[in-house]
Amino acid sequence: LRRGVDFWSRVAPIGARYLWAAKTLEGEAKAARYKELHEKYAPAAYDLVVDLRGLYVKGAQVFSVRPEFLPPEYREQFAKCQNAMPPADALDVWGALRAELGERADMFVSVEETACGAASIGQAHKAVMKRPDGTTQPVVVKIQYPTAELLFDMDFGCIRTLLWFIAQDALPFWDGIRDQFATEFDYSREARNLSEVGDAVNARFGDKVVVPSLIPEMCSPKVITMTYVPGEKLEDVVKAHLRSLGVDLSKGVGDWIKTQVQPPEAENRTMAPSPSQDPRGLAPTASEAGYGAAPGKRWALPGWLRGIVASDAFLALLRALRPVWRWIKRTPANDMEHLLRSPQKLLHDLFEVHGFEILLGGLYNGDPHPGNILLCPDGRIGLIDYGQCDRSTPEMRKQLARLLRGIADPKYETEVAPAFRALGLKTKNDDPEFIATMARLIFGRMSAEILDHDFHHKLHKTDRIEKFPKDLVMVYRAAVLLRGLGLSLQYNISPAESWSKFAAEVLEEAPCPA
Repeated sequence: LRRGVDFWSRVAPIGARYLWAAKTLEGEAKAARYKELHEKYAPAAYDLVVDLRGLYVKGAQVFSVRPEFLPPEYREQFAKCQNAMPPADALDVWGALRAELGERADMFVSVEETACGAASIGQAHKAVMKRPDGTTQPVVVKIQYPTAELLFDMDFGCIRTLLWFIAQDALPFWDGIRDQFATEFDYSREARNLSEVGDAVNARFGDKVVVPSLIPEMCSPKVITMTYVPGEKLEDVVKAHLRSLGVDLSKGVGDWIKTQVQPPEAENRTMAPSPSQDPRGLAPTASEAGYGAAPGKRWALPGWLRGIVASDAFLALLRALRPVWRWIKRTPANDMEHLLRSPQKLLHDLFEVHGFEILLGGLYNGDPHPGNILLCPDGRIGLIDYGQCDRSTPEMRKQLARLLRGIADPKYETEVAPAFRALGLKTKNDDPEFIATMARLIFGRMSAEILDHDFHHKLHKTDRIEKFPKDLVMVYRAAVLLRGLGLSLQYNISPAESWSKFAAEVLEEAPCPA
């Protein structure tokens, strides 16, 4: 109860100020006031997430990459939650280990007091463990916060109520991911995921990637112990790489592209909004909320320029100009950049491994963000954290393969909408063109339309999603995260094309009716 009171006592006054602006202002004055409120309260919203942790962190992570639901100021703050969260102040590490493992906890020779990683429901610590033969080995032990699961339902209800007031369009999406989030509390399940995926991936891609090995005798429903995989987080390496180029992608590639071509005084806007619809008039429209410029003053990339910046040639030019850019900025190459020996190969291997997991392995990791990817000293890629795994059924893989084939090969493009429907997508008008376009936006290359506000506005006037397939939520997340990683390294990669060979293999084994 106290937690719910804390949430609403901090959220309600902020909401009241937005409501007052909605009722008393109009046009440009309202848009300007919303902009002020976004800038003032987005940091407070992030502080609230960090203080309450739990599902609030998960929610912030999810909505930080959904421009149709949140204005850029909030997404920029919530994007911090994609990185390591500050560890919990009061976690008694040894007490938690002894409570879960009993006398087995004595097998740990030492546990580093400072967490090497922290997330919404737990944190990880490097440790040294005794082997049965008396030698020691470095390990990582992941410990769940004691109250994390107890607070889940309350947190979910608070967030859902808030969305009902400010963004009803987000409710189907939020409801759809509830069950997936709930599975993360079962560390025994995560341990099984780690073992199963690790065996499959290490067997086929052991020369390219490494997955930590589970130490089952040192695990429990709230503790996982695994072998330590040395390496630098790809997240840190990419950030250092971009800083050396003078590039800031903290708000996404679209915002960075815009800052390169728009006048300095132009307002920074998001690139792909969808109008928020609220029957009570409590939520701002897209333009008022800062999703796009105010009416009559919205800045947009010219069509010819959108085509250029969305092209492979443009990204290739960026790669070729890296040394020149460093010279202009007087920025030396970062020490960690040697780890990016071949960004193209790195991306190829990451897409290949995850495509195999999704389409052939049956069990896949839906959270391949750069903080869960390591660049190891031996040149391999370390893949860690299997808390957000999902299992694909044979029928789901068949329909997904049809969808991907239709996006990758124009010869089969008529399969895209039927396959998306077969996976469980429901829209208000069942418009096949809308359905196929949404599929391409998720699984295709970055295209010129993604940078066009008017395109998205018109698209969502034709139809709207009422139910997103639950079985596709984590596939969607994996595809978007991997494609975003590619763009941050100046490669425009289509998940559908990258996974087409696995899709063909699925359809060979289980051909669809003509």
